[in-house]
Amino acid sequence: MTQLLGVDEREMGVAAAQSRTDDEQVTRSAFLFDASSAGAGYTAILQRELGRAAQLARKILDCRNDDCDRACHGCLLTADTQFAASLLDRRAATALLDATFRVGQDEQAGTPSTWAGDSR
Repeated sequence: MTQLLGVDEREMGVAAAQSRTDDEQVTRSAFLFDASSAGAGYTAILQRELGRAAQLARKILDCRNDDCDRACHGCLLTADTQFAASLLDRRAATALLDATFRVGQDEQAGTPSTWAGDSR
Protein backbone atom coordinates (compact mmCIF):
# COMPACT_ATOMS: atom_id res chain seq x y z
CA MET A 1 0.00 0.00 0.00
CA THR A 2 2.86 2.30 0.74
CA GLN A 3 4.19 1.49 -2.74
CA LEU A 4 0.94 2.71 -4.28
CA LEU A 5 1.16 5.97 -2.35
CA GLY A 6 4.91 6.35 -2.80
CA VAL A 7 5.62 6.68 0.92
CA ASP A 8 8.01 4.93 3.28
CA GLU A 9 6.48 1.87 4.98
CA ARG A 10 7.19 3.42 8.38
CA GLU A 11 4.68 6.19 7.61
CA MET A 12 1.72 3.81 7.84
CA GLY A 13 0.77 1.09 10.27
CA VAL A 14 -1.61 -1.82 10.41
CA ALA A 15 -3.32 -3.62 13.25
CA ALA A 16 -5.65 -6.61 13.26
CA ALA A 17 -8.42 -7.67 15.57
CA GLN A 18 -10.83 -10.55 15.87
CA SER A 19 -14.34 -10.14 17.22
CA ARG A 20 -17.77 -11.75 17.08
CA THR A 21 -20.95 -10.56 15.45
CA ASP A 22 -24.27 -10.42 17.31
CA ASP A 23 -24.97 -13.97 16.13
CA GLU A 24 -21.53 -15.15 17.42
CA GLN A 25 -19.82 -15.53 14.04
CA VAL A 26 -16.08 -14.84 14.15
CA THR A 27 -15.01 -11.84 12.12
CA ARG A 28 -11.63 -10.25 11.55
CA SER A 29 -10.73 -6.67 10.82
CA ALA A 30 -7.58 -4.95 9.61
CA PHE A 31 -7.02 -1.35 10.59
CA LEU A 32 -4.71 0.89 8.57
CA PHE A 33 -3.50 4.10 10.13
CA ASP A 34 -1.08 6.95 9.57
CA ALA A 35 1.93 6.53 11.85
CA SER A 36 2.22 10.29 12.37
CA SER A 37 0.34 11.42 15.47
CA ALA A 38 -1.19 14.29 13.50
CA GLY A 39 -2.08 11.97 10.62
CA ALA A 40 -0.70 12.53 7.14
CA GLY A 41 -3.90 11.62 5.31
CA TYR A 42 -2.53 8.51 3.64
CA THR A 43 -5.30 6.24 4.87
CA ALA A 44 -7.93 8.65 3.55
CA ILE A 45 -6.30 8.47 0.12
CA LEU A 46 -6.03 4.71 0.36
CA GLN A 47 -9.75 4.42 1.03
CA ARG A 48 -10.41 5.86 -2.44
CA GLU A 49 -7.75 3.62 -3.99
CA LEU A 50 -8.61 0.35 -2.25
CA GLY A 51 -9.19 -1.55 -5.49
CA ARG A 52 -5.83 -0.49 -6.90
CA ALA A 53 -4.15 -1.30 -3.58
CA ALA A 54 -5.67 -4.80 -3.67
CA GLN A 55 -4.45 -5.31 -7.23
CA LEU A 56 -0.92 -4.24 -6.27
CA ALA A 57 -0.97 -6.48 -3.21
CA ARG A 58 -2.08 -9.39 -5.40
CA LYS A 59 0.87 -8.81 -7.74
CA ILE A 60 3.30 -8.71 -4.82
CA LEU A 61 1.87 -11.95 -3.41
CA ASP A 62 2.30 -13.67 -6.77
CA CYS A 63 5.98 -14.19 -5.97
CA ARG A 64 8.17 -15.44 -8.81
CA ASN A 65 10.88 -16.78 -6.49
CA ASP A 66 10.88 -20.59 -6.90
CA ASP A 67 12.17 -21.02 -3.33
CA CYS A 68 9.41 -18.92 -1.77
CA ASP A 69 6.88 -21.03 0.07
CA ARG A 70 5.35 -18.55 2.52
CA ALA A 71 7.37 -15.32 2.39
CA CYS A 72 10.68 -14.03 1.05
CA HIS A 73 12.45 -10.74 0.38
CA GLY A 74 10.91 -10.76 -3.09
CA CYS A 75 7.39 -10.52 -1.74
CA LEU A 76 6.62 -10.01 1.95
CA LEU A 77 9.82 -9.74 3.95
CA THR A 78 10.92 -6.19 4.67
CA ALA A 79 12.65 -4.46 7.54
CA ASP A 80 9.18 -4.04 9.04
CA THR A 81 8.06 -7.68 8.69
CA GLN A 82 11.26 -9.69 9.12
CA PHE A 83 10.64 -10.41 12.80
CA ALA A 84 7.17 -11.79 12.04
CA ALA A 85 8.31 -14.03 9.18
CA SER A 86 6.90 -17.16 10.80
CA LEU A 87 3.43 -15.55 10.77
CA LEU A 88 3.49 -14.57 7.10
CA ASP A 89 1.83 -16.75 4.48
CA ARG A 90 1.51 -15.29 0.99
CA ARG A 91 -0.80 -18.09 -0.17
CA ALA A 92 -3.25 -17.47 2.67
CA ALA A 93 -3.07 -13.73 1.98
CA THR A 94 -3.74 -14.38 -1.71
CA ALA A 95 -6.80 -16.49 -0.88
CA LEU A 96 -8.09 -13.77 1.44
CA LEU A 97 -7.58 -11.05 -1.17
CA ASP A 98 -9.26 -13.12 -3.86
CA ALA A 99 -12.24 -13.94 -1.65
CA THR A 100 -12.60 -10.35 -0.46
CA PHE A 101 -11.95 -8.30 -3.57
CA ARG A 102 -12.54 -10.43 -6.63
CA VAL A 103 -15.92 -9.67 -8.12
CA GLY A 104 -15.55 -11.55 -11.41
CA GLN A 105 -13.02 -13.49 -13.43
CA ASP A 106 -11.90 -13.14 -16.99
CA GLU A 107 -13.02 -16.56 -18.19
CA GLN A 108 -10.25 -17.02 -20.75
CA ALA A 109 -7.33 -15.69 -18.73
CA GLY A 110 -8.58 -16.76 -15.30
CA THR A 111 -7.56 -13.39 -13.89
CA PRO A 112 -9.55 -10.82 -11.94
CA SER A 113 -11.68 -8.74 -14.28
CA THR A 114 -13.00 -6.36 -11.63
CA TRP A 115 -12.17 -5.70 -8.02
CA ALA A 116 -14.54 -4.35 -5.40
CA GLY A 117 -13.58 -0.82 -4.46
CA ASP A 118 -11.76 -0.14 -7.73
CA SER A 119 -11.92 3.57 -8.38
CA ARG A 120 -11.49 3.32 -12.12
